Amino acid sequence: MPTLVLTRAEVARVLDPPSLLPALRRAFIAHSSGATAKPLRVRSALPGPGTATVLFPGVAAGVPAYTVKVHAKFPAEAPAIRGVLCLHAADTGALLAVMDSTHLTAVRTGLAGALAADVLARPDADTVAVIGAGVQGRHQLGALAAMRAVRSVRVFDVDAGRAAAFARTMADELGVAVEAAGDAATALHDGAPAGAARRARPAARRAHAGVVARRRRGAESGRVRGAGRVGAARRGAPVTDVGHRRIGGAPADVAALQLAIDPA
Repeated sequence: MPTLVLTRAEVARVLDPPSLLPALRRAFIAHSSGATAKPLRVRSALPGPGTATVLFPGVAAGVPAYTVKVHAKFPAEAPAIRGVLCLHAADTGALLAVMDSTHLTAVRTGLAGALAADVLARPDADTVAVIGAGVQGRHQLGALAAMRAVRSVRVFDVDAGRAAAFARTMADELGVAVEAAGDAATALHDGAPAGAARRARPAARRAHAGVVARRRRGAESGRVRGAGRVGAARRGAPVTDVGHRRIGGAPADVAALQLAIDPA
């Protein structure tokens, strides 16, 4: 059998993100229950400005194949992350397909963040806060809107023009009110219950409400960088993931604490 080769454009053309949500939800649950092999991540510096990472194996129950993903990250480039995903037959190791993984990874990350927000938010939550008006903000907001009714969105970015452009684009795309906020606190807490809004700091405020976003910060050009993580609410509680339906505390008042910041 010949190996299928897919370019980034071909991956984008055939990929239907909303249709992947049920399978990704099942995969998270299987991972949380220990039903799948624990994946490995091997990272190494490169001679130049980049880093290389290999992630393997990617497996899912009922799929007779596994993946190996090879990524290189060059922060000054656009996109910053580039790589390929290799699909192998589980019984023989035969190489079934090689595809560009840049768009695929961005979509997967967006769906995962939206799933986490949907699982941890109140069933009737319809206001979304987006921190960082980049690629992940667009992917995660779009995926979240495919899972639940979204009434309004507030977005903050250190680049006010970028936030305003994001608001216009996503308002047209989703047909909902999208507002650029002047700061992160306003994006996260405007309209939230007064008791939650008075607490010490953004992460702690949401922690008391039932969900906490843990983040890394970088200082290059003043831009917030890094990836967010949704975790357990109470101090000392173990970090959980989207595979678990229940965590300590009540669900969040704001549907999405999107802190997977676009590094570009």
